[in-house]
Amino acid sequence: MGLDLGRTWGPIALHAENALYRGSEIDPSRGDDLFLRVSTGALWSPGDSTFSIEYFFNGEGMNDAQFRVYLDRLGRNLSIANDPTQPPPVRAAAFSAWNLDAAIPFGGNLGLRRHYASIAFSRRDIATDLSANLRSVIGLSDGGVILTPGVAYAPTRNVQMSLDVVLLFGPEDSEYKLAPIKRALQARLKYTF
Repeated sequence: MGLDLGRTWGPIALHAENALYRGSEIDPSRGDDLFLRVSTGALWSPGDSTFSIEYFFNGEGMNDAQFRVYLDRLGRNLSIANDPTQPPPVRAAAFSAWNLDAAIPFGGNLGLRRHYASIAFSRRDIATDLSANLRSVIGLSDGGVILTPGVAYAPTRNVQMSLDVVLLFGPEDSEYKLAPIKRALQARLKYTF
C-alpha cells in the first residue's frame, strides 16, 4: 500500500511518496514483517538544466548496531572459512554463511541502511545532441558516497546512448566500501519505439 503526492509551481516540482509493504528484500527470514519506505524531494528545471534533491528512508534498513553486527559476522565467517586449522565441514559452513551475507548488498534492494540523500544535476544540449549529468547518492547513516558523472548522446529522437562513471567513496566501515569494485563504467543504449 502506498501514497504518492506531488505539486508543481512553474519550474519547481515537489513530491512525497511512501509505501507500506510486507516482506524484507534484505533479509528473507523477515518475510512476515511490515516495513515503511519514504521518499521526498524537489526538482527545479530552469531552461535546459535540472537540479534535484531527494531524501529516502528505508524502513527495513539496518541501524548502526545492526550494521556492525552484520560486518562482524562477515569478518568472523570469512576468517573461519580461511583458517586451515578448522575442519573442512566447519570451513565449508562458514564460507556458505559468509557467501549468503556477502551477496546481500548486490541483491537488488535499495540499500542496507536507513537514511539516504540524492543530489543530481543535468544539462541538456551542452553540444549538439549531447547532455551531461552528475548524480550522487549519500549514505547519511555512514557517510558513504556514490558519485556518477555521465554524458548522453541522442543522435535521433528515439535513440540515446549514455556513459556513466561510477565512483564509490566513504569510510572503511561504510556500506559502499563493501563493494568489490570502487570504480566502474556503465553504458546504456535506449531505443524508444
